[in-house]
Amino acid sequence: MIFNNISMRSIPWTETAARALKRLFRARRLHLCMDERAHVFSCLADFDFAIAPRTAVPAARLAELMQRPAAELVAEDDTLRTLEHRLTGLVEDYTLHGISIAASLRQIGLVIFSKDHGWRRLFRSLLEASASNEDYLRVALERYVDYLSARRDTLRILIALRSTEEQPREARTTVFETPPLAADDSATVTSPLRRLPHGRAVMLRLEQGREVVIRLARHSFSLAHDQDWALLADDGQRYTLQRGVNTIGRSRDNSVMVSSALRNISRKHLLVETVGQDAVMLTDLSSSGTFIPPTAIAS
Repeated sequence: MIFNNISMRSIPWTETAARALKRLFRARRLHLCMDERAHVFSCLADFDFAIAPRTAVPAARLAELMQRPAAELVAEDDTLRTLEHRLTGLVEDYTLHGISIAASLRQIGLVIFSKDHGWRRLFRSLLEASASNEDYLRVALERYVDYLSARRDTLRILIALRSTEEQPREARTTVFETPPLAADDSATVTSPLRRLPHGRAVMLRLEQGREVVIRLARHSFSLAHDQDWALLADDGQRYTLQRGVNTIGRSRDNSVMVSSALRNISRKHLLVETVGQDAVMLTDLSSSGTFIPPTAIAS
């Protein structure tokens, strides 16, 4: 090996870089019982690929969450946020300071992990595997944090929907009416943009054949109303909206998944619900904002 005759102490490595290099060279195959089957993973990439599908929220969990009142959803979101930060801290402690993830998880207990997708069984198997490598635990924790993030995205959507349902329509919505289209008018409504209130439904009325400029974070789109409603990107991409509730963002589990290159757009950015023939309800779920032109006085 190229490093056989070189003492690591003679090279001005940082302590963190030296630990990372040691982990790279001591990587080993992992024999693991997963989903009641024996698996052999020769590298971290194979293991990561195998568990990546577990980051989506399963349909059974979604159905259960939809039955809960808003207060319980808010409480769960707070709990998951705390857990997400705690597990991220375990990964950082291992990466930066070499603190064993396995020892930390044995001390905390596996009850913190959801049974969804067999996550709890997976971590139990990782801790029991005789050839277990800490880096496999690190990858599993990083993917589990992705699952928690997706579940929190779902909770925020349900909280927004529940809040909308539990308030009188006149109290929960601001209505923007676009003026009628005159013969010499452009079909696209443009004017200085206003940020939507976070988590509060806003009704936008738009007659058929018109478009309105809408900005997700700093990225411009158009919301078009023809036979159907559609979101139009600057590059010409057309995203048709289904009747009822649509979610828009970078995550794969959205009704409309925008390009992952648009990093300012949140994983779950905007909720769009069609209402009747000429109106949609817009609920901003993002941290960076959704902006529309206030083309009329709110009523």
